Amino acid sequence: MVDDDPYDYCENEQEAKWRDGACWAISDFFKTLKEQFRELSFIPISTDEVIGHYGRDRPGEEDMRPMLQNIYREHGWPNLDQYRKDECLKAVQKALVEHYPDRADYSHLNEEAKYLDARKHAAHVK
Repeated sequence: MVDDDPYDYCENEQEAKWRDGACWAISDFFKTLKEQFRELSFIPISTDEVIGHYGRDRPGEEDMRPMLQNIYREHGWPNLDQYRKDECLKAVQKALVEHYPDRADYSHLNEEAKYLDARKHAAHVK
């Protein structure tokens, strides 16, 4: 059981004061986190990377977040009955390869495609 009020379970007032305010109930934390994803404040760009709105954009990436938010919405997000996940994730990767190749996830491509994309990116950087 998780107690929300540290004054109910701490041994002394000093410990309760330290724990009060900065701690969230687990359910509240995940409810808030879920809402951040639903609102696309946090945007998955690969299987292991999420961008958020709490930091500054990297130089040259100021338009990336709105672009990705539009892609998710075009694919039915946040309505899970309408959301077309596979199509959406492919569209996200396609847009990243085209506009932000350093942020794209190439792990889903076969070896030949990875090689060709790497050569294309190297030619683009020159």
